[in-house]
Amino acid sequence: MDALEAGRKLEQESLHKYELPIARNTQVYANSQRIKPPYAKATDFCFFTPEISARIPSDTCNAFLSLVREGVLPGWIISTCPVEDFKGNSNDDPIKRPRCWMSRTVALIAPRKGKDTVHAGAVMLDPLWAKPGKATVWDVDSGQAIDVVIPESNQKFELDVVWEVLEASD
Repeated sequence: MDALEAGRKLEQESLHKYELPIARNTQVYANSQRIKPPYAKATDFCFFTPEISARIPSDTCNAFLSLVREGVLPGWIISTCPVEDFKGNSNDDPIKRPRCWMSRTVALIAPRKGKDTVHAGAVMLDPLWAKPGKATVWDVDSGQAIDVVIPESNQKFELDVVWEVLEASD
């Protein structure tokens, strides 16, 4: 029964990703017709809304939102991930470093390096350009370069990911 429930949730998340661009367009139109708050959210126009916000750790949300406030993240990341869910699970805890390892095609939010692996709270892959294999990412705070291995995946946004780290260079 647990496997069926997990499969249902995965299917619901997949369908939600397909409906989200239309919901965002509907949100823009609906909000353009309103003069006063409350304004609509994209998820207000979704049928397959997954319960993803409960699964995003608050330290990941805090790191992501601090990067958004500073304007560090490119537009493809904002369009790939559920921003409203990050807002819903943030708190006032101090932000842990490193906040993000990023390249032009991949971003690891709240990465924690182990011996030969990195555990990231969330990973975003550029839907057009990210390819599996070796990639060099940089710590947005320190500028240190780290080589990671991007595994084969059809998902462009994932939570609680463990990837292989090849080496760290200066």
